[in-house]
Amino acid sequence: MRITKEFQVTLPREVIESITILPEKTDIEFLQDNNGRWYLSN
Repeated sequence: MRITKEFQVTLPREVIESITILPEKTDIEFLQDNNGRWYLSN
């Protein structure tokens, strides 16, 4: 996955479909665990 110069990424379709992200209707946040790993939450 590449990051644009504006720090944007394009999520693969299978990821979008598996977590039900809807354009302009889904808010997401990033959570970090105690080991420093980042997770996407919706």
